[in-house]
Amino acid sequence: MILFEKKNSPVKTRWLALLVCVLAFVWGCSADYDEFGESPYCDFDEIHFAGEAAGIQVFADEHKVVVTLEELSDSLATWDSVTIESIDISHMATLHLVESKIIEFPTDSAGLDSLANQVAYVEKKLKKGQRLRLPASRVLYVLVVAEDGSKSIWKLQFEIPGEKSPAEDSGESGDENSDKKSEDAAKSSDNSISLEFKDAVETKISGDTVYVTYSQGFDIKSATLTNVVLPQKAKASPDPKTIKDWSVPQKIKVTAEDGSEKSWVIVVSAIKSNATDLQLLFKDQFKVNRSQDTVYIKLKNGSSIGSAAIDSWSVSAGASVDPEPSAVKAWKDYQSFKVTAEDGTVKTWVLALSIAAADEKVSSDKELVSISAVGEESAATVDKTKKTVELHLTAKSDISAVKVSLKVSESASHNLPEVVDLRDAVMFMITAEDASTETWTLTASLPAEAPQVLSAKIAGKQAIVDNDGMSIHVDSLPFRTDLTSLELTELKLSKGATTEGFSVGSKYDFGAGQTLVVKNTAGESVTYRVKAGYQLPGSDFNNWSDNDPKPDSVWNNANTILTTTKKISEGSMIGAEIKTGETLGKVASGSLYTAVFNPKGVGLLSMANANTWPDGNELLDFGKPFAARPEYMEIKISYSGSGDSCDAYILLENRTGDKNVNRKTSDVNKLVASAWYRSTKDDNTGRTNPDVVSVSEPDANGMRTIRLKLKYGTPLSGSPIEKSSTFNTTLQSSNKSAVNNGLIQGTGEEPVTHIRVVFASSADGNHYVGTKNATLIVDEMRLIY
Repeated sequence: MILFEKKNSPVKTRWLALLVCVLAFVWGCSADYDEFGESPYCDFDEIHFAGEAAGIQVFADEHKVVVTLEELSDSLATWDSVTIESIDISHMATLHLVESKIIEFPTDSAGLDSLANQVAYVEKKLKKGQRLRLPASRVLYVLVVAEDGSKSIWKLQFEIPGEKSPAEDSGESGDENSDKKSEDAAKSSDNSISLEFKDAVETKISGDTVYVTYSQGFDIKSATLTNVVLPQKAKASPDPKTIKDWSVPQKIKVTAEDGSEKSWVIVVSAIKSNATDLQLLFKDQFKVNRSQDTVYIKLKNGSSIGSAAIDSWSVSAGASVDPEPSAVKAWKDYQSFKVTAEDGTVKTWVLALSIAAADEKVSSDKELVSISAVGEESAATVDKTKKTVELHLTAKSDISAVKVSLKVSESASHNLPEVVDLRDAVMFMITAEDASTETWTLTASLPAEAPQVLSAKIAGKQAIVDNDGMSIHVDSLPFRTDLTSLELTELKLSKGATTEGFSVGSKYDFGAGQTLVVKNTAGESVTYRVKAGYQLPGSDFNNWSDNDPKPDSVWNNANTILTTTKKISEGSMIGAEIKTGETLGKVASGSLYTAVFNPKGVGLLSMANANTWPDGNELLDFGKPFAARPEYMEIKISYSGSGDSCDAYILLENRTGDKNVNRKTSDVNKLVASAWYRSTKDDNTGRTNPDVVSVSEPDANGMRTIRLKLKYGTPLSGSPIEKSSTFNTTLQSSNKSAVNNGLIQGTGEEPVTHIRVVFASSADGNHYVGTKNATLIVDEMRLIY
């Protein structure tokens, strides 16, 4: 004490006192200096099981691990056991299964420590390859036991998509008060139905009725259902494929995945004609003409009307006539006939009989002079050789009621109604004065709709269909979903459009992306890129434990030395405030990253030595397991740097190994894709960033949304990655605890195995360069596929 009092200034005294405290902290807590006696460390980092669907989430503060297993297959009634694939705990520690029944699992550290020292556990340690039986509660408890006997208890909670919440197993060691997963919120309420009938000319839905229409004259008792499309996991009762008679309306109940029901009525019918034509031919007929509702027939000169005899007669298909011409025994100058069409339309014809003059001429002309329709897009196509007419109507035309104007030879007549149902081909006849005829076929075509995808679902998730960017993507599948075999559960195309190589219900590799070509009947085509992926857990930065974002199995920072990253709540936003500070005379950039800080337990004094650690990034193990291939990264940011520059970037990697802290000399880490934002401002005016696609105006919370496009393969020229340590594969530090995070350039075609996301308030902070209080705020990071 006398020495400090007499020989040193107050400042020096404080620094020496701080040094003593630091040394005490380092010697007491750092693995670098814990070289004697039995290890007290009982850290639990990770555990993995065979059959994981979305990896694990580790909640360190709560001592809880959430394991999502694959969805139950049809052949698997339930998950009754799981097999351990890997265990990552403190060196010299062992992992054991808890035997005691746990009524309530504490959430505070004191309660967890107390419980760890009270429970009984299986003496035999857990190891890779061991199978564990899953209780009905889907909860197991494990105990990490350190070399010196220190203990740490953890809760393993298993989630199984598609499984109903199990009843608690009173005979198992389980958490009877654990929260049950709410599955109903994630289940689809879609109870729609789509039916395809062989040779049907039209299928449309109105309200809760499906109308199926066949061509005129079709026997609907022979209607054949060829395909039924239901939403994923929806059921129909009765099964439409079991229905044999569609001549009467059928009622089908569709039950959605969430249990909601809808009753559909299926009405199958054939087109009913409105044609009311009447054709008459007498034995002594000389000439026939028509005018609106009157048929003028002249008999040969010398004939008698009273003795006239009908040779043949006909009405439109499906129509009837009263009286029937063959039933008329005594003909008069004028005779009326009522024709009732198939659809009930009625027309009264008047037959006017007369005798031709001796020198009267008769024409055989029966030319189709012109034909047009209301709503024509272009002139009709007339083929006089084949006797066909095709009307070209606008897209908005009602093809079931087309108003047609037909002009024929002046002396001829025709039987085409003024309003025609052209959902199917219509036959009409042109009759010359001499009763000779020509039969024509009339059809109509609508302009082919532009080929496009109207909606799509992948693995039951509604896809985002971007018809401007020609992309279809699902961004929110469960984390670590196997993207190489995903079911296309829905694909709705524009009318008349088709696609080859894709079928609903089949599985595809949507992680790498698929090319979908959609064509219309006119031969036009468009090409979509179809991809699917997932988000990093916690990337909305809404969930925190003190000043650490959750889950800490994904996100980390350097707050163990100095709190430079903390939760911020402003307005409607919850995000991360990342601020540059100083410690031990060195700049400490605020940071948030998918990395583990100081995985080898380097002592504080060593870390503070810039000569030992010229690149602070070598104190981190960057990257988390990840297999998706996003196209963009979006992030909301606000930055006030006082001349400093911030960093926000994403790197996708391909590794032959896993964690860089365990990297072997033979391991190769390649850069697959990158996108990087570095600027003195948050509006991208501080420097050129070629990966930036767009920057929004500030929102109500003062945050701008920056969209970065990932460049697969070699980064774009001018990217900030060029002035980073990304490609440093030679360690700058000689300390044996330095972590080699260096990458070599890949082609961009390699499979993605890891993701590195970094946000830093000082871009050169890893070299201890920056401006104190430079502040970067980030929120709602989103990957877009």
